[in-house]
Amino acid sequence: MPTTKKKKVNKKPTRIKKKDKSQHNPLRNEVLSLIAFVMALFVYISLSRAQGMPEDIQVIGWIGSRLAAGLEKVFGEGAVLSAFLLLAWSIHLGVYKQTWSSRMWGFSLLFVCFLIYYGLYDIPSGLTPWSAGQRGLGGGLLGGGIAHLFVQLVGQVGGAIFLILGICISLLMIINRPLGEIGAILVVWLSKARDWCSRVLFYEVEEEPNKPLPAARKTEPIIIDHGTETSVTEKPGQNWVEMKVTPEVDENQDNIPTDPPPSKPILSKGAKLEDNPLYEKPSLELLSEINSERSIDKKNIKESISVLEETFANFGIGVKVNQVSCGPAVTRYELTPAPGVKVSRIISLTDDLQLNLAAPGIRIEAPIPGKSAVGIEVPNSKILSVGLRSLLSSSAFRRLNSPLAFALGEDISGAPVVAKLMDMPHLLIAGSTGSGKSVCLNCIIMSLLYNSVPDQLKLVFIDPKMVELTVYNGIPHLMCPVVTDPKRAAVVLRWMVNEMEKRYRLFAEKGVRDINRYNQVAQ
Repeated sequence: MPTTKKKKVNKKPTRIKKKDKSQHNPLRNEVLSLIAFVMALFVYISLSRAQGMPEDIQVIGWIGSRLAAGLEKVFGEGAVLSAFLLLAWSIHLGVYKQTWSSRMWGFSLLFVCFLIYYGLYDIPSGLTPWSAGQRGLGGGLLGGGIAHLFVQLVGQVGGAIFLILGICISLLMIINRPLGEIGAILVVWLSKARDWCSRVLFYEVEEEPNKPLPAARKTEPIIIDHGTETSVTEKPGQNWVEMKVTPEVDENQDNIPTDPPPSKPILSKGAKLEDNPLYEKPSLELLSEINSERSIDKKNIKESISVLEETFANFGIGVKVNQVSCGPAVTRYELTPAPGVKVSRIISLTDDLQLNLAAPGIRIEAPIPGKSAVGIEVPNSKILSVGLRSLLSSSAFRRLNSPLAFALGEDISGAPVVAKLMDMPHLLIAGSTGSGKSVCLNCIIMSLLYNSVPDQLKLVFIDPKMVELTVYNGIPHLMCPVVTDPKRAAVVLRWMVNEMEKRYRLFAEKGVRDINRYNQVAQ
């Protein structure tokens, strides 16, 4: 059989990119940085003492006098700036550990722009930029030559325009950031300056302190006692405040116990008004007060208990309802199954319970965490509103004692649900239309505003819809106006990431893990 010859493929040798050796030799950069610093100092002294006097020559020597004469010939009035250019190179070598970069190109271009300025506007009358540069005046040979070229090609006005363009390009190269990010940083600085001016220039008249508001009312769970009229007690420390109720419930007993009003308002850590006496926290009286008194329909509850027990009895399951908790939206019936009854049998009767109770939907929690009972949650026929004012004045919110505490609502028993933002995971609020996303977000923001002064809390709001968060424009807690442009939002988020990384570096330098410990070390 004929053999086929394999074609030889000539593989091109891959080029190995040469790495910057300066990044792998820090000692070389440090030596060059020290040499550049000494040269900058020697150049500055030589130019300041180059007067041709014998005592000056003794200070700078022959080399110093010749170096000063040469620099003045080439750079003219801008010769002293060459010392600052060497100083900038020395700092660049020590900080960035690189021999050269775009920042040094920016400094060099800025140096040339100053020489051109001297060549255009700092020359004696009657002389051209080039003739003045030949005499060591204006911008010297370098600045005078470029300035003379500008005058011949684009004139004095055109030269000024190109000079401004060169200065702007050099500053962008030195800052090494895009224009959008620079604009965002300037907006933040301006907002900080505005806050500082408002604290210094504007004073508020002291008003009488507001009277403490009564704490939020809380619906207590009903304890069903199937035996004698002995009260049922539980271990202390739970959220339930027990009350004795016999099967024959008094229909007219609608009083609901309340928390005692605080004798003295509790401020969060670091939120003392003495820290910023010119800022006064908003009063809770600005919020609408929603009547939180809830009358318990004991007749309806007793009927529901009977339906539950009869439904389970029809399927041969013995249960006993021990406790009922009435919340603003849901009522939970806690029942104890008879010995030997599997929890799975109770869960399998979800549809039958929903049918007999004529409820739009029920939820079975089997078992209730921390209890030897099964919970059946039934939606209320009427959902009650929960006011933010009652949550912020509750004892549970005050006990958190944190500048980042916020209120979320009430649980199934009517107790306030509050939390600390620093203890929460990264929040992502999602849901269908009308499920309460905006209400939840506004409750969190309002809680933070009521609990923190502007010196403690700074916020950045991004609202592409332009209708949700723009109402907060003008509050002193904002670092910048509410961002509604998506392109600008990307810039603001990039600045926030840089700020976060900067803080992490500061934490690492101080050996701390969070901002609270960092502030303690700083104090």
